[in-house]
Amino acid sequence: MWTGAYFSAINVILAVCLVVGGQAAGADPKPAGKVVLDTESMWRMRLVWETEEVLLKSGKVEHVVLKFRSSYSKLWKDGPTTEDFDVERVPMVREPAQTPVDWMKPDFDDSTWAYGQGPLLSGGTRRERFDAVKGVGWKLLLLRGRFDVTDPRRAEGLTLSVEYKGGIVVYLNGEELTRDHMPEGKIEAHTPALPYEKETWLRPDGYVMGRRDYAAYEKKHASDPTRPRRIRKLAGFKIPAEKLRKGGNVLAVAIHRPPAPWRYYVTRNKATPRGVGWGSGCVPPFPRLGFHSIELTAPPEAAGVSPSAGGAASGLKAWNYSIARRVFTSFYKHAPAEQLRPIRIMGCRNGVFSGQVVLGCANAIRGLKVQVSDLKGPGQVPAKAVDVRYAQPNGWVEQGWMSSLKGPWFDGLEEDAPAEVPVFKDGGGAVQPVWFKVTVPKDAKPGDYKAAVKISADGLEPVRAEIALKVADWALPEPKDFITDMDYFQSPDTVAMK
Repeated sequence: MWTGAYFSAINVILAVCLVVGGQAAGADPKPAGKVVLDTESMWRMRLVWETEEVLLKSGKVEHVVLKFRSSYSKLWKDGPTTEDFDVERVPMVREPAQTPVDWMKPDFDDSTWAYGQGPLLSGGTRRERFDAVKGVGWKLLLLRGRFDVTDPRRAEGLTLSVEYKGGIVVYLNGEELTRDHMPEGKIEAHTPALPYEKETWLRPDGYVMGRRDYAAYEKKHASDPTRPRRIRKLAGFKIPAEKLRKGGNVLAVAIHRPPAPWRYYVTRNKATPRGVGWGSGCVPPFPRLGFHSIELTAPPEAAGVSPSAGGAASGLKAWNYSIARRVFTSFYKHAPAEQLRPIRIMGCRNGVFSGQVVLGCANAIRGLKVQVSDLKGPGQVPAKAVDVRYAQPNGWVEQGWMSSLKGPWFDGLEEDAPAEVPVFKDGGGAVQPVWFKVTVPKDAKPGDYKAAVKISADGLEPVRAEIALKVADWALPEPKDFITDMDYFQSPDTVAMK
């Protein structure tokens, strides 16, 4: 699971990618019919990073770097490809280290995953400046979307189309539906996709394509759908009606990274005489993993198929949401219709750590009250160590990272619940994030703790939740003992001028 600083960092990465990604140019027009899920729907997402993989001459896929033996001047004179290199194995690094085997199952707990919209596009592999990790890049993208079916017999004709980089496996309610650009046989979480065709990255004269070269290739073969492309397509796949089930359905998509053929790293273009790969410190010619677009549509005659959304639920509802992501006043209509999971908080002794739930209701919420019990585990953390805070919608008005999340975002935290949480017109419902700030005693025993949470409001059925606190066996120093490195550099010129 993504937790702590790593989870926060990944959420920031996702947010940046959502801003810069954009819809792929030249995308196919949307098919006729009712859109059930699409790129701008809200998806639970997980991103896995891993050291670069290279497809060697032997046909094996290994975590290696290729290092040139030749001098710079000799490589200037050689042709576009050299075989004068050494293969050096490097440690495999994967973040997160484990991917649950049941991640595609309907009842899988994805509450700690990021929750957002596509597209999700990578900038490519990064080369680290230390020897322990080399060429760590995006390895795997996992997406989970929910939709409802009232009568599977009347829901025939659902069609799925996806645009992506890499290889794809599609699951419905935990069962594989189809795959494309993936090997035959058993597919595991970290199975590499099939390599990209040489036409997509190698020019006819043997040099690696630059950006303009590939644009010219696309233009030349625009009318030929059989030509390979960097953006691959799974188009018009018909979902069998017998695979649907009454009630909630989970569409899960795994996008796998292909290995880089060894020629990737020892074939130069004219602007990079020493090659495009790690031998010269450069990166591959284009990213090989990305989620560009998705669309699940139902024909006009299909009945009882709709996206799952929190706005469709009645009464007071609560949703898991990371504190690393903003909540907008328009969140209600996008809130996930899923089971409320424990509010997971990780921390250590002598520190303060937070988690949150987001409340929603079709009507205004009045008389909001939150009660928390003692945290019990290897020891006991008293309820008074848990401070409840109520987020206020006083962030500036803007369009969110995700194109359909608009309005002010919740920024400030107050000790007292608002007298009334109004219905926000941009979201069609009332929204209230509630934070739980746990002060872990310095003498707390490490381990797992649990507390019961009761959230009530006037005239509404209470919501019951649980705080799951994991205390690490380490204590933060006292604030008076904190040390900050400022890393100043002296300017001799400024000193001389003075």
